[in-house]
Amino acid sequence: MTENLTPAEKAKRTRLHKKAYAIMDQTVAPQYKEWEAALDRNCPIRDRYIAKLRAERDAAIAEINRKYQEDYEIQMAQFHHMMKPTQDAYDKAREEAWVVYHATMEAGN
Repeated sequence: MTENLTPAEKAKRTRLHKKAYAIMDQTVAPQYKEWEAALDRNCPIRDRYIAKLRAERDAAIAEINRKYQEDYEIQMAQFHHMMKPTQDAYDKAREEAWVVYHATMEAGN
């Protein structure tokens, strides 16, 4: 649409746009000032509430992580206790296998 305009028509349209925009700015200026004042009043209230929510969330996450770590360590200790007889037998078998391995290697020399 604007590609068919002459440079003079484009300039006229630009001036008209700037004039209309200035009138629009003047029209909303009082409400804009009220809006800014409302932001100044209400944003700190919102920000304090959000900070409180974040602190509560962070505390809850920290407690969940602490409890998880505690329960995890208990479970792993129980697991190692249950595995101990089997682990000890496996370790003994491996030690004996190494003795056989070394004896076999020595016999081959």
